[in-house]
Amino acid sequence: MAYQSSFMGVRLRMFLLPLLAGVIALSGCQLPSKKADTQAPAVEEPQPQPEPQQPAMSEVQQAKANYVLQCQKELDALKTINMRIYEQKKSSFDNLVSNASMYRSLRGQINETTRNTMDALYEFKANQICADIRQTVMQNLIRQGERVR
Repeated sequence: MAYQSSFMGVRLRMFLLPLLAGVIALSGCQLPSKKADTQAPAVEEPQPQPEPQQPAMSEVQQAKANYVLQCQKELDALKTINMRIYEQKKSSFDNLVSNASMYRSLRGQINETTRNTMDALYEFKANQICADIRQTVMQNLIRQGERVR
């Protein structure tokens, strides 16, 4: 079971996080273009050109990535709390990851309107599944806490 959990973490990082947290970066960011100088410098020493870098994740993208990682942790916690419900929620989560992976492989081939719609759909589904997992964890912990006398 530990192998399966670590495999799920790898799948999460490879497919769902880049999709949910990096959708904006994939669709709109470009590296800065190098412009050729039209005039020769007079007697200036050449300045080293900084190498282009990939844009860093925005705070919003980082927050989305953290949200999905927290969701994964809560799903793992549910395994300890209630194995039967964990298996149901994990099935939904795995289904989302699988579908998001398939969509990610096709994303570059579809038009912008469809991409925007599907990006929003997968973000919504991830939020919906994660909210359900969070609520289930809380309800089960409350039930356990209420049994304490």
